[in-house]
Amino acid sequence: MNRIKFKLVLALIILLEIVFFYVFPPFSYPEVTLAMLIGGALIIYTIWRNPNLKIMDERTTLISEKASVRTLQTMMIIFLVVGFLIASMGILLHDPEIYTEAFSIFSDIAIFLLIYLAFFIYYTIKYGM
Repeated sequence: MNRIKFKLVLALIILLEIVFFYVFPPFSYPEVTLAMLIGGALIIYTIWRNPNLKIMDERTTLISEKASVRTLQTMMIIFLVVGFLIASMGILLHDPEIYTEAFSIFSDIAIFLLIYLAFFIYYTIKYGM
């Protein structure tokens, strides 16, 4: 199994567990929830032990880094747009609770940016730029 198939299987397992959490609420069915979490973790661990997944070269590292940065940038844009939509809804409906939800999304964006900045500074110092 190559890396793309592994990541696809990982995403599908996570989506299945999210669907199961809606079908079987965790507090109503704790045994089912525990079985789903352990089963998903065992499946992921079994697939991850494949020796082909551990081989990395410069090309796969570069692809992973570029995909990670683009994912972070895309998620920050999505969070920003959703935050602005929720904030404008709160203003239009005169509901302070909806408006404060937007600030929690904006705080998530700030945390993402601080973590990104910390890693950027670290690697700039490490590799000299």
